[in-house]
Amino acid sequence: MQSNFLPASEIDDHYAVVKNCVAFIYESTEDPCNRDDKTGMVKAIGTGFLIAFPRWAGNERDLGMQWPILITNKHVLQNERNVFVDDMIVRMNSNDGTGAKCLKVTLNSNGPQQNVIGHPDDTVDLAAVIMPEFGGVNALCLDPY
Repeated sequence: MQSNFLPASEIDDHYAVVKNCVAFIYESTEDPCNRDDKTGMVKAIGTGFLIAFPRWAGNERDLGMQWPILITNKHVLQNERNVFVDDMIVRMNSNDGTGAKCLKVTLNSNGPQQNVIGHPDDTVDLAAVIMPEFGGVNALCLDPY
């Protein structure tokens, strides 16, 4: 019987890529990359991970183009009234291993600029955010092809 799992020799390589796809999410008032006071830690309000969703032009896949999508828990992006917050800070590892990169992301839950959606079932704690360009982070997690 053939296994669908990776051989042990390949797991470490894939793990290195996967762990660089993890994102830490912070309130927009707490930027962990630009702190004058380095004595205290800034606590993330949640985590997520990036995936790539291919872009299409008509019936053709636009090769080399994709939407970076952040997947996280819906409650991380909502306030106490279950309404999406206006913005957040996302921190990820840099490509060159020199540290973290941070990006402030504005969240729009409706209208032509909508970039965040929560699962319509209130019992499912899942949300997706179309991310803007985030230079300097690990692009391997965004290219599954």
